[in-house]
Amino acid sequence: MLLSTVSTGELVVLVYLASTLSSCAVTLSAVKKEMGASFAVQLSMKQIITSLISGLLLLAGYRFFF
Repeated sequence: MLLSTVSTGELVVLVYLASTLSSCAVTLSAVKKEMGASFAVQLSMKQIITSLISGLLLLAGYRFFF
C-alpha cells in the first residue's frame, strides 16, 4: 500500500501542501472576479511557489532532526 511506504515526515509535508494549495484554489475564483484574471494567476503562482518552498524546508528540517 502507498501509505505504508511514506514516512511520517513525508506525510506531514503532503498534508501541509494539500492544505496550503487547496485554500489557494478555493479563493482563486473570488480573486479573479474582483481583481482580474492576470492578478489571480500572479497571486496563485506566488502561493504555489511559497507552498512548495516551505514544504521542502519543512521536509528538510524533519530529515535533519529525525
